[in-house]
Amino acid sequence: MRFYERFGSGVSVTETIVARITPGGRSAVALVRISGRDSWRITRQLLSRFPEAISPGTFFYSKILDQGKVVDDVVVSFWKGPASYTGEDVVEMGCHGNPLIVEKIIELSIAAGARFALPGEFSQRAFTNGKMDLTQVESVIDIISASTEVALRAAHAMREGRLGLKIQEMKIKLIDLLAHLEAYIDFPDEDITPETGVQFQNRVLAIKDESDSLLKTAPYGKAIREGIRTVIVGEPNVGKSTFLNLLLREKRAIVSDRPGTTRDTIEAPYQLGGIPLILVDTAGQRETEDLIEQEGIDRARRGMEQADLVLYLVDATKPDLVKLDRERKEGQLWLKIGNKSDLGPMLHPDAFPFSCQESGAVEKIEKFLSQKLLESMPSTTLSDFAINARQEGALRLASESLQQGVNSLLRGESPEYASIGLRAALESLGDVVGLATNEDILDSLFKQFCIGK
Repeated sequence: MRFYERFGSGVSVTETIVARITPGGRSAVALVRISGRDSWRITRQLLSRFPEAISPGTFFYSKILDQGKVVDDVVVSFWKGPASYTGEDVVEMGCHGNPLIVEKIIELSIAAGARFALPGEFSQRAFTNGKMDLTQVESVIDIISASTEVALRAAHAMREGRLGLKIQEMKIKLIDLLAHLEAYIDFPDEDITPETGVQFQNRVLAIKDESDSLLKTAPYGKAIREGIRTVIVGEPNVGKSTFLNLLLREKRAIVSDRPGTTRDTIEAPYQLGGIPLILVDTAGQRETEDLIEQEGIDRARRGMEQADLVLYLVDATKPDLVKLDRERKEGQLWLKIGNKSDLGPMLHPDAFPFSCQESGAVEKIEKFLSQKLLESMPSTTLSDFAINARQEGALRLASESLQQGVNSLLRGESPEYASIGLRAALESLGDVVGLATNEDILDSLFKQFCIGK
């Protein structure tokens, strides 16, 4: 498998492997995991005492010895495959979190016949042994890297296999349709009625609707994993930097009445109701002969193009001269905010009236932004699904193939052509959970893991 090819020859998936599964550095405790058919034999060679008969899930106290000398006290636990994380026999040893102790235990394990685990190899074995589908493997990365409670809950929902179960349900429906259609193709002389009319088409389209519903969660998945790139734009002196400082609750950007003070983009992480945002303050948009200010304006324009969310600030009491909302890109969410609404009549009825100086300003603007973000999200909640980019690609291919199958039927073509589309859709659905997935995809995925997972 290509996952191993990048580490050179001589690496075997049947070898017993060992690695630290807790973060590096000093800590109160650390865990070392051994996985493979020889895990218990290797562990016994390291211990001062051990039970002759050990039951799965057993915990016991012992000491690690090196030529009769104590390395450390350990608490040992044992799981019998396939009822373990990797699906193999697994031993975990809890020791003091001194790196010297951890390294010594790993060194002794290797001397007894284990091999140092490669990045992601424990999870790779779990996938290979059918303990997790590919969506669950990816959720492990999400759990480790989650920066908000929302992202963590979504990752755990994926780890429970909810997406995999949904895909399996869709596959069963599609296999049933294919079986009926191909039985008619293969046995034309038998009394099999080809279910290729409106009812058949509607059943195919129902599966496509399920796929499309999952696809709608992709922007939400991107948002909770990567953060929503949120660019603050507007003319000079509409209060962009003050607005940024207000949200961050700190003086991150310089504030001045002088136009052109902000000449570069200023980025800062920010959480809105558990959703991570990357706030970007930009130079005010106007005509200028100052080359440095013009570069800042150009960077602001480029930032607008890359934004997921654009907060368009205008002075509520003055006409909008630059009209930046004419430049919105497809897929972007634009929110127009009429700042300084406390200074005079509101000239922008399409903007949200606001003032950075009013009492409760932070709570007011956060409530507004949260509401608009929720309205822009699909109705599917984080307790269900939030697919990633790889899953999105496979589901999009499945939806397109299902539509091709229906189109073939509508054109009155031979059922064989419809069958091609449905089979392609079935293969794409399999790719979501990792059935016959391209090795390059697996290789890319496991490269993201740290050693110990």
